[in-house]
Amino acid sequence: MRRAPAAVLSLLLLGLPRPAAATPPPGFTDSLVTTIGGPTDLAFTPDGRMLITTQGGALRVSTGGALLATPALTISAICTQSERGLLGVTADPAFAANHRIYLFYTFLRPGDSVCVNRVSRFTLPDSNVIDPASETVLLDNMSSQAGNHNAGDVHFGPDGYLYVSIGDGGCDYLSPANCGGANDASRDENILLGKILRITADGGIPPTNPFQGAGTARCNTTGRTTPGLRCQETFAWGLRNPFRFAFDPNAAGTRFFINDVGQSAWEEIDLGQAGADYGWNCREGRHTNNTSGPCSPTPAGMVEPIFEYSHSGNVPGTSVGPCGSITGGAFVPNGLWPGFDGAYLFSDFNCGAIFSVGDSGASGNAAGFDTGLGGGSAVAMTFGPAGSTQALYYTTYAGGGQVRQILYTNQPPVPSILTPAAAATFRVGQSVTLTGSATDPQDGTLPASSLSWTVLLHHGAQTDPFFGPMSGNNLQFMAPAPLDLASADTSFLEIRLTATDSLGLPATVTQNFQPHKIALTFATVPTGLTVTVAGTPQTAPQTLTSWENWGLGLDAPTQTGPGGATYIFGAWSDGGGAMHTFMTPAADATVTATFQASRNDGPVDYFTVTPCRAVDTRFADGPALAAGASRTFVLTGLCGVPSTAKAVAIDVTVIPSGSGYLNMHRGDELPGSTSTINFQTGIVRSTNSVMPLGAAGDVSVLSGAMGSVHLVIDVVGYFN
Repeated sequence: MRRAPAAVLSLLLLGLPRPAAATPPPGFTDSLVTTIGGPTDLAFTPDGRMLITTQGGALRVSTGGALLATPALTISAICTQSERGLLGVTADPAFAANHRIYLFYTFLRPGDSVCVNRVSRFTLPDSNVIDPASETVLLDNMSSQAGNHNAGDVHFGPDGYLYVSIGDGGCDYLSPANCGGANDASRDENILLGKILRITADGGIPPTNPFQGAGTARCNTTGRTTPGLRCQETFAWGLRNPFRFAFDPNAAGTRFFINDVGQSAWEEIDLGQAGADYGWNCREGRHTNNTSGPCSPTPAGMVEPIFEYSHSGNVPGTSVGPCGSITGGAFVPNGLWPGFDGAYLFSDFNCGAIFSVGDSGASGNAAGFDTGLGGGSAVAMTFGPAGSTQALYYTTYAGGGQVRQILYTNQPPVPSILTPAAAATFRVGQSVTLTGSATDPQDGTLPASSLSWTVLLHHGAQTDPFFGPMSGNNLQFMAPAPLDLASADTSFLEIRLTATDSLGLPATVTQNFQPHKIALTFATVPTGLTVTVAGTPQTAPQTLTSWENWGLGLDAPTQTGPGGATYIFGAWSDGGGAMHTFMTPAADATVTATFQASRNDGPVDYFTVTPCRAVDTRFADGPALAAGASRTFVLTGLCGVPSTAKAVAIDVTVIPSGSGYLNMHRGDELPGSTSTINFQTGIVRSTNSVMPLGAAGDVSVLSGAMGSVHLVIDVVGYFN
């Protein structure tokens, strides 16, 4: 971190209380986990133990929500002046099997009392007491020339390798008078200072490290190698004080951000990349810092930060500032906090605030997340277990030294479907209004824009979208008909109302909306004949489920019935034709089709007669047939037609006053479904026809005209 003024630093290290009034976003709580002096870093073991490092050299363990009284380890040979101390901790990915942890601390060399930074591996047993003899030093003798700019973070990446951040030492290890912006140690590739390092869990060099082979050497023991060679441990370089870095748990591969503390003007966040040069001390953030020494000329290929902010104003996009020492960092796991997928959190030690920025930083703006934490906060951050969920944990020097927890506690909205009512049913074609309401513990009554409606059509075991999703309130849709007759009994609508609060937390309620089901019984006279309902043949009597106001297509086809007789349509009980649409009523009903047996003992011989006029309604057989009227005329005994005749051959002439049709049929049968003759207003129309006679030797005529019509029947022969 940046060197703090002596008085402030002393205050922090003494652990004296400092005021803090944390203000996390609505729906979050910022609460104390434990009080501990000088907490620098924290990590979790896979079995849920919290490991806390203190600047003074003690490693503390908190388990079951309680801080153990006895430190797991106290490092005696340690330097704690300025920013030195026990600075970083992480657990091995295979901790469950090997119980290994890794510590970054400033070691006091016993021979010359020089302070150097080192990374060591220890074994943490279930007893939470570490044997100092279990230490294995992996990286050593990394200069801490001025006491600050030690960096100090250690993490395992998703690739299984151990990453370590090292600062530039504050002052040049070769020229101690060159400090701050004049310190070019980060530009020396033969030393581990100002770098991100990557090694294996045993201290070896990963095969994909960028600097290997000719021109490289190991630097793990001495912290350096011969000038002109590169350290094989180096993953990236050109950093001032990369105090904290964090891996992205949402990424498919190994991806991490580096928080590099700036000098006098700019703080930056860098995307970790193998072999990258981030430019210090030639530049600070995206801005020129130095144009002399190794910065003359300015080196090519330096990688720019993805986000930066100035010391002279507010953090971009916020009203918080001025700030000036970037510290902790953590990616929010996707799905944990509504509205924060893809967010990266970073903190600033000077202004005591945590900020959120998109994981690419492309917008150039951040958002204030948790402010008012007090000076000296938040030093380190990580996500860890919190009951059945996860919380963000951070260490702070404020308040005497604490570990705190930021937990998402937002409660979901409570929505209700008001219309249609829970017990309501619908009829086909009905206009249905969707009305709902929602309240939120944090937001109060939610506006209509926070409501979203979806209606699904269930039919059998299948579900299809029917309406929406659509936002708003008092929305309308037209109630459907069932997909087919077979699914009418099991189909219904499911209404879903989702309310989303201001933090993006949704809540959904559902309500089944049933059709008004009607039992329709289809009967025939005589019984046992077949009718077609909605395209499906049904043998009567048959009771089927329909929905109110559903138009069913009905048909009463000619068919062979009992005894081999042919049955033709006579009438439907609702008055419709043989084929028509029946609108399902609001109550259970019976629909009957009446059939007539067609006589099959008909004429076998044909006899002609002198054409003879048997009927003329203009004269003695009048009056004219009125619209919709039916008349019966006996033809046997006229024009030479004997009483034994079964049918007659006739010419039919109509003289209409309007348009329409005539339907002629046997006198002892009901009208058929087809016309004998069609006509138009004022046009005399004639046709020839063979007409079966009823038992009384008669024919019946039904007028479907729009006005009156005269009828003339001339007989030309008969069948006997």
